[in-house]
Amino acid sequence: VLGPDPINDPTDIELVWSHGTDGLPGLLNADGLDTTLPLMAVGASIIMVETEARWDPALDWIIPGQTFQNRVFTSPRFVPQVKFDDGSDTAGGIGVDDGSV
Repeated sequence: VLGPDPINDPTDIELVWSHGTDGLPGLLNADGLDTTLPLMAVGASIIMVETEARWDPALDWIIPGQTFQNRVFTSPRFVPQVKFDDGSDTAGGIGVDDGSV
């Protein structure tokens, strides 16, 4: 989940949380994402999902295989932020510090 950093720079993008699957790591920061994100209002959050799929055709000697990459953005509609539970909190709470009080 990405959103603005209201304390340091309201026009700067801040990574709130990230999660990778299938052994791939999540993002560590939002560096380099500002050029690919859609326009957002100050204080808004956005969810970005990246996928990658390998395609190998049956006629691979004629058409080479390729990897398709997709990046989708959506805004939370009914909440200001989507919180993530990484499973580390055995009490059932949110295990990731999202910076909120």
